[in-house]
Amino acid sequence: SADHPPPKKQAKRGGGGMRAFFSDKLRGTRKTEQSFKALHERWAAMPAAERAPYEEKGRAAVLAHQHGVANPFGATQKEVDRASRKRQRDKQAVEAIEAADTLIAA
Repeated sequence: SADHPPPKKQAKRGGGGMRAFFSDKLRGTRKTEQSFKALHERWAAMPAAERAPYEEKGRAAVLAHQHGVANPFGATQKEVDRASRKRQRDKQAVEAIEAADTLIAA
């Protein structure tokens, strides 16, 4: 309604030093509110020299995102699992076709 303005959409930036740090530390783990809070505290207390590699990786991720890369920090675990299942199904399909060809040739 006119009384409530629509919520602002969050900008999609695709990277940044803190996101690079979080991506590095959370890869392969279960993400919880507590894990994010703990990492945010570590990031806030981190000296600039330790942040530098993450800042650089974050700048690269922003550029990659601007050029259409969907996941500039690498494939997510879900994507890796999905690709693995697809390879397994493809292998099973090839084996079934080869078995059928063997039966037909016999």
